[in-house]
Amino acid sequence: MAVVVALITIAVFRLPDSLIEQLENSELLSLSARGWAFRLLCLFSVAQAVYVGLIVFRIDRVKKAREDDPKVKSMSKPRFMTSLARNAATISLLTIAYGLAAVGFTGFRAGFWFFFALALLQGVWYFRELGQIARWLDFQPETSIQASGGTWEPGPGYCPPLARGLSPQP
Repeated sequence: MAVVVALITIAVFRLPDSLIEQLENSELLSLSARGWAFRLLCLFSVAQAVYVGLIVFRIDRVKKAREDDPKVKSMSKPRFMTSLARNAATISLLTIAYGLAAVGFTGFRAGFWFFFALALLQGVWYFRELGQIARWLDFQPETSIQASGGTWEPGPGYCPPLARGLSPQP
């Protein structure tokens, strides 16, 4: 994730000035509307970061998911932590996507620093939260429910849903 964020950031700051001027002068949005669009994108990205950090990546939330959801319950501990880590990285990349949208709609290239810094802070915060979840998960017993490994066999006279209208009715 860090490499992707670094590459995107370098690409944004290497954009030609003529392209940035064209974005600023495109009159897609007025100057006032561009300012408000930038502020709203900042607000949405901060709200997303805070929601995920304070609500989603919490031990009690993970515990509830491991108890209630059979798909999550059937995951091994390493696979579950890998899934959480991928979600954390994706959410940080979503912040960078907000920054790209801000540059594209407003032409405020310097404002991209806010989204870059927020993505880095998210990465550090989520890494800490996932570490706490991993320590908690080490003390939990392995779940005994396993996903069924069998294959589904169609019953006699089964017709797939898409083909039901095509078969002649007796």
